[in-house]
Amino acid sequence: MSASNNSPASSHWSPCKADVPVLTGLTVVRIGASRAGNYLTRLLMDQGAEVTSDPTRATSARVIVNDLGRGAVAPEGLDYDSIARANPLVIYCSLVSFPEGGPEGVMDLEDEPVLSALGLNRYGWDAPRREPLPVPSFFGAVFAMIHIACALRPHINGRGPQHIEVPLFSAALNVLGRATVTVQDPRYGDAPPGVPRVPIAELYRCADGKYLQPHATFPHFAHIICAVGGHPEWGEEAAAGLRKIKDKETQTVWERRFIEMWRQKPARDWEDLLEAHHGAGTIARTHEEWRAEPHARASKIFVEDKKDGRWRLGPAALLKANPRPADWKALETGSLPSSARGPLGKPLPLADIRVADFCIIIAGPTVGRLLSDLGADVVKVEAPNRELSPYLWFDVNRGKRSIVLDMRKKSAHQVAQRIIDSADVVTENFRSGKFAALGFNQDELVASRPELIYGATNALDFDGPWETRAGWEHNAQAGSGQQMARAENGVAQQVPFPVNDYATGLCGAMGIVLAILRRDLTGLGSRTRASLVRSGTFLQFVSYEPDMDAPRRLRPGEFLKCQDGYVSAWLHVGATEVQERALKEARAGSNEKLCAAVLTGLFDAGVSAIRERKPKEMLREPWVAANGLAIAWEHPRFGPMHQATPRARASHFETSKSRPAPAPGAESLEILHELGFGARADQLLADGAVGAYMPLFGGD
Repeated sequence: MSASNNSPASSHWSPCKADVPVLTGLTVVRIGASRAGNYLTRLLMDQGAEVTSDPTRATSARVIVNDLGRGAVAPEGLDYDSIARANPLVIYCSLVSFPEGGPEGVMDLEDEPVLSALGLNRYGWDAPRREPLPVPSFFGAVFAMIHIACALRPHINGRGPQHIEVPLFSAALNVLGRATVTVQDPRYGDAPPGVPRVPIAELYRCADGKYLQPHATFPHFAHIICAVGGHPEWGEEAAAGLRKIKDKETQTVWERRFIEMWRQKPARDWEDLLEAHHGAGTIARTHEEWRAEPHARASKIFVEDKKDGRWRLGPAALLKANPRPADWKALETGSLPSSARGPLGKPLPLADIRVADFCIIIAGPTVGRLLSDLGADVVKVEAPNRELSPYLWFDVNRGKRSIVLDMRKKSAHQVAQRIIDSADVVTENFRSGKFAALGFNQDELVASRPELIYGATNALDFDGPWETRAGWEHNAQAGSGQQMARAENGVAQQVPFPVNDYATGLCGAMGIVLAILRRDLTGLGSRTRASLVRSGTFLQFVSYEPDMDAPRRLRPGEFLKCQDGYVSAWLHVGATEVQERALKEARAGSNEKLCAAVLTGLFDAGVSAIRERKPKEMLREPWVAANGLAIAWEHPRFGPMHQATPRARASHFETSKSRPAPAPGAESLEILHELGFGARADQLLADGAVGAYMPLFGGD
């Protein structure tokens, strides 16, 4: 929908043109100096906004970013109430560590306490290990950017001053995803941890001492790895063992086989061989090696700064406006239906948007889930022969409607085409060219419908020599330098949770919401792109551009083992003797005390401290549920379940209350009738072109 030039926004911000970044002309005033604020500033600037710290411009700026933290007093005249009185169209975005009622006694807007509260330091192990990636700051910044873009939509931004609060904790909940889902019925239990499997996706040292990250999510990739390694006879057994093998001893045998196999050639030879045979394997590169990699530059993950010749980080998501046909007329401005509101009576910002979601695995479906959380009607298209992880399905498909289509059948293709024709947004995350091979060429789609938004995500990014390579989470970790950055004694280490999958879901959703805003203002759709390796690179902003990091206010922390768990404690930069002594005493006596007693002593001395949690322990905290960040609901097929529901707060719009992820195909008939296939629906089901239900748990 197109907004006219006399929109309420025009007094502060001229509607963008299609051939410039979407936020060109938008003025942002920043108050504060945090890492999260630095990320958000960069995201805004990459989309064309002007960001300044000049307080005299606050009364005319469209957006204020306050990253002082909760409880900090803004400079006179720069608090929300004062700005709102002087600037009735302002969007005032506050970044904080925790929502109301969250942990106290920690320094605000620092990553370390939030990582502890989320359980990321204990993700996958008992004793905590310090997580080095600034997940809260990055996820918080992208979440804030999404909400700012929603606030700028014409049907929302003319309603008066707006206040958005984004807790880093709430945004970073997205990364826990599957780990927060629980179905109570024991018949639908998740796979137990520690099941022995063929260790085909571990890091292995090669002949030149470098580490290779192979991957084999599906059986044919296991066959490729074994054949490339000179052992095709291993293929059947390796493929069968991707899910389970009989015992740990067999797993050890496989590990020894692979150790010997990969050490026969240099890492680059293996990477090239796997690519030539359409397999998946990526060298664990250092930051310096990744910055110099031709693909990283060709894909604009790094862009050359013409002023100093340095290769700096490119945007976290790419947007390109569709071509404007000479005879094309913009759509008329519409209004949001009055019924499209959430339980609090506020508008759902994307309630006028329909999404055709063709994505698989984690990153792509997370894009659609985030759009659904903001009110979009998301139709998830699933294949009948795809192996699904039930708990992952519950996480990334919450709030969607599901139809199962067998795209090998012509009639299913016709249904898919009609779903696309009815959508404002199409999302897919197949390897380059696969969606076109299914009959849906993005050039043709946007040429026939210039208002269409086409969101593509992949593993290793676009427009470079790696575009057609297969890849998953661990390949992006390896390529972007994450695994070598956390190396221990020179041995590369995997990140123990799918950080890049969920980061890419956030970045992909950010790109699409910005594209929706561009369409509001110009009538034209866009193509958006995000990738695991791009997100993984931007997430390491501090490593790639250390001059852009915020000043550190906490000294390196330490874990204190107590009788009932662990406490993390940090001294502030410039800590007093009293604080130094309090930490020393806590360190000496923590083994004999409960966590609560250790925390009390540290708090009394002004030392930042927090109890280390595991993810599911965190979900039981009363303040988490009180802020709507965890929900218990009744699945219509699988019974009572719990999961995390990340959300921020906005004064003029709200997040959808959502609903559990449907069973695959649960809405197939409903969607067929909506699309006008009512008379043919039974035949489509009988032919197998459309599936009414695809089991998640074996014979459920």
